[in-house]
Amino acid sequence: VLKSFRFLEPLASLNALSGFPDSKAFDDKLRKHAEDLALQVKSEIRMSTKTSEGWQMLTQVATPVILLQLFGSDVPRAASFSNEVMGQVLDMAKNKFGIQGMQQLAVALREREPALGNEIVETSSAFVQITIAEFNQNTQRDISVVKKLYAARNGGADSASAVWNKYQEFDNEYKRLVNVCLERRSLGNGDPLAYLVQEAKKNAKIDKDSWSLGKQQQIPKVLGAVFAWWSINFFHEQQDSNNNTREHVDHSYLLRPNNAQVVCILKLLGCSTNTVNLHNHLAEVPTGEGKSVIIGVLATTLGLYGFSVDCVCYSSMLSHRDQQNFLSMFTSFGLAEEIRYGTFDTLFENLIWEQYGDYRDSVKQYISTGTCSMTKGAGSSRPRVLIIDEVDVFCSKTFFGGAYSPAIMIHDKKIADLMRYVWSMRTVKNLDMNSFKEHPSYSAVLSSGILKASNEWLLESAIQKMHTAKGGSNKPYILRDGGLLYKQEGRDEYCNVTFRYLTNADYLVEFDRGNLTEQQLSARLVLHIEGGSFSYAKFPTMFKHILGVTGTLADDKLPPQMKNILTQMVGVKDFTYCPSMYHEQKRDFEPTNPNYVRLAKDEDEYYNLIVDEIENRLSPTTNIEGERSVLVFFREADEISKFRDSSYFAKFKEKAQVLNELTASKSADRGNIIKKATVHGMVTLATRMFGRGTDFKIFDDRMKKAGGMHVLQTFFSSDLSEEVQIQGRCARQGNKGSYSQVLLSTSVAKDFDVSVSTIESWSSAEVYTHLARLRQEKGSEEVRQLREQATGRLVEHDALATSLQSFQRGDSSPFDQLLQRLNKI
Repeated sequence: VLKSFRFLEPLASLNALSGFPDSKAFDDKLRKHAEDLALQVKSEIRMSTKTSEGWQMLTQVATPVILLQLFGSDVPRAASFSNEVMGQVLDMAKNKFGIQGMQQLAVALREREPALGNEIVETSSAFVQITIAEFNQNTQRDISVVKKLYAARNGGADSASAVWNKYQEFDNEYKRLVNVCLERRSLGNGDPLAYLVQEAKKNAKIDKDSWSLGKQQQIPKVLGAVFAWWSINFFHEQQDSNNNTREHVDHSYLLRPNNAQVVCILKLLGCSTNTVNLHNHLAEVPTGEGKSVIIGVLATTLGLYGFSVDCVCYSSMLSHRDQQNFLSMFTSFGLAEEIRYGTFDTLFENLIWEQYGDYRDSVKQYISTGTCSMTKGAGSSRPRVLIIDEVDVFCSKTFFGGAYSPAIMIHDKKIADLMRYVWSMRTVKNLDMNSFKEHPSYSAVLSSGILKASNEWLLESAIQKMHTAKGGSNKPYILRDGGLLYKQEGRDEYCNVTFRYLTNADYLVEFDRGNLTEQQLSARLVLHIEGGSFSYAKFPTMFKHILGVTGTLADDKLPPQMKNILTQMVGVKDFTYCPSMYHEQKRDFEPTNPNYVRLAKDEDEYYNLIVDEIENRLSPTTNIEGERSVLVFFREADEISKFRDSSYFAKFKEKAQVLNELTASKSADRGNIIKKATVHGMVTLATRMFGRGTDFKIFDDRMKKAGGMHVLQTFFSSDLSEEVQIQGRCARQGNKGSYSQVLLSTSVAKDFDVSVSTIESWSSAEVYTHLARLRQEKGSEEVRQLREQATGRLVEHDALATSLQSFQRGDSSPFDQLLQRLNKI
């Protein structure tokens, strides 16, 4: 049955067959097969009995559970059906077996099929207490050990820090509160979560009045209450899902903070000295080790102390995920309106609204009538704190050297008709504006009231810009639900952005291809107004404090010139380097070993070396049967396509998969590809953006024993932090893994402005060393340019801010001049 579904699934996925009745019939069969497997599982669960030795017949339960997981894994179209019924049967199992029985079932699943069994255990909410207990055991370290590790990573400076006394205060309070809530002796019928909120607020109130004096003595207790809420809330969620857990209060099954994380938060809160001093502070946290927990709890604690907190990340997907994970905490503490998550763009959008109200609507109103009321939005009166996730991204040209330019668009059927008329004239080399104005579509817009008569210049400029945009944007995009989503540099996803009249042209191209309806096209053709740019480099002045966590902060991960930007332009005063919560890192990479960094003279050798490296790295590093998995990073998606379709890769093509912004544009597809990337024998070709923030989790213990996943990079990063992030996709959380590079000499020569002959004169053992030196030299120049770019953006920002402030005082002339300067041809 499974083989037939594997054969039919790709056919049913074709767009050409999507509307056929058989496609729905195929989905019905997939759903029916998943339900039949679920019935088998339920039958085995009912027949299971308990003796003094534990639950019996769990092996019989495990077999159809494995088949159900295999069905969803091997037939992607069936995944939603499989996941739905899997949740139902495992909840049924948990209700009957309880924690101890589920632990037995986890053993049976892993013995029956190690990879799939472990995947089920690691990803199902029914087994969450089992995985939490295993996590607690794997990351448990005495605080004395953590103290030594912190001292080693921070030059010995932490050994005498006051933070250790404060950690002990935290630990005592956390344990006290958890015990009170679990035993409930002093709570009676009271709500434990409400009690913890009350305790946190009570202690924060004691400190609030003296915050500016650095006399906050209650921070450890406030933090203890917040983390206790986190633990008890998890416990209650498990109670709600399974009544059998009410009798179990085993702390090994309790979600609890790691002591290295707690120390990191205390240090970010300024607790390294007896006098608390909150200031701009960044912490390096190893990749895959709970940055989201640190940010969520840190934001909650700051909120309790009267701050409004913005948590920013480069990825909207990751930002949304993290916010949802902690939303119940924020809500419980009454902070849902004071803690915001988003990207740099969405944050600036909120800040603009608070300062100038609905800026877009104000500009459109001014263009239409010549007047508008630009009033401030209802922002928080609290002092602001910014928490940045992955600071090196903020220091890039895309962000710190860039600006946020709100897309201001006027939608109207008459404007759409005018744009289509301009499009029909695209073969005309030079438009005669006087003749053009006689066309009915022009006079229709002008007489509609969309524009004030004195602003006719904007319509004339729009026509000329639309005419010159006839070639389109030439940027990668996807069409979804009648809208275009563009690939943006620095993002791992396609985004709803506009390139103004170039985007209009892209929509018209898609309409001409038959991919849009008349209605969809009419809704997307707009008149664009450039309303100025708000500089990201202005961020530091908008917040009282800036905090952050990142995987790349140490000198061997973040270039010194980037540190200069952080200290001089962002105003960061302190850097903390957190040790891993796991044991010694097991990543295998020897940069001076020719077997790890290989240089090709031409494309033929380049492709051959990549294929050889894939084949060699699939082989286990130990005497064990099976294969490892290999994750190959390319610079761009078109490079992947070219390599994948070449004859060189033919032997791997059938079992390989591609992870890029297109294949991962849907969350479900993204998750499925990432999950499969660590299956033994799998080869995944990925774009560079997935080298950051993507958790490739290994479920198969055989893969771990075989040497873990191998990461191969096919270009040399001009940014050291990018290379470190890509390396960090393997050997995560204490697992084994390896990393290597295969480089093309002509590509490297172009990237670093050196001759091919110079590169090829290097010995194999010197390639990485020479390239690292060139990267550092190039980085220094890029930072200089970044500073200049940021300075220019700040000038534009200040000009816009000045004109808007004048507007708010009743003088619109500076703003009118700015609009004409930005929009008039």
